[in-house]
Amino acid sequence: MPVFTNHLKKESELIRLGVELLDAYCEDLRQEKPVSTADMRMAVYAMQIAFETLHLAKEESILYPALTNSEKWFSLPSETQHTLVTNLRAHEKGRRILLELRLSIEEYEHNPTRASLVGWRLGDFVDHLSCYLENEEKQIFTIADQILDSSAQKSLFHRALQFEQAHGFERTRSPFLILSHLRKAKGMTAA
Repeated sequence: MPVFTNHLKKESELIRLGVELLDAYCEDLRQEKPVSTADMRMAVYAMQIAFETLHLAKEESILYPALTNSEKWFSLPSETQHTLVTNLRAHEKGRRILLELRLSIEEYEHNPTRASLVGWRLGDFVDHLSCYLENEEKQIFTIADQILDSSAQKSLFHRALQFEQAHGFERTRSPFLILSHLRKAKGMTAA
C-alpha cells in the first residue's frame, strides 16, 4: 500500500482548497471588489507553509532522494527521470512566484491602486499551483508508486511524520486550519 504517496496526495488535496481560496480572492480583485489584505496575507502565509515548508520540503528531502537512490530508478527511461528535474524547477518557480505575490500584497496594502498587480500575481500563483499539483499527481506520484515498495513507503511515511513533528505540524495541521477558517469567512465550504 502506498502510504507515503497517499499522505502526499492528501496534502495536495488540502493545498487545492487553498488554491480555490486564492482564486476567489483573485476573482474579487478582477471585479474590483475590496479584498482584505489581512485575509490575503494570512492565506498566502498558510499556503507558503503548506506548499513550501511542508509539502515541497518533504518531496525534496524525503521522496526525491528515495527515488533517485533506488536501484529501479536507473532502469527508467531518461524522459521519466527528467520529470523529476522538471518538477524541481517547478518548485523553484513556485517559490519565486510566492515571494513576488507576498511583495505585491505588501505594496497593495500601502497603495490600493495596485490591486491589478496583486490579482495578476495571485492568478499566476493559482495557475502555477494548479498545473504543478496536476503534474505531480499524474507523474511524480505514479513514478513513486512504481519504484517504492510497501516497506519503503512505510519507512518514508514515518520519516514524513517525524518531519511534521519536528516542524510542529503533527497535530494542528495549522496551515490547513488557517485556510479552512478563511474559506468559511469567504462563504466557501471548509476544508
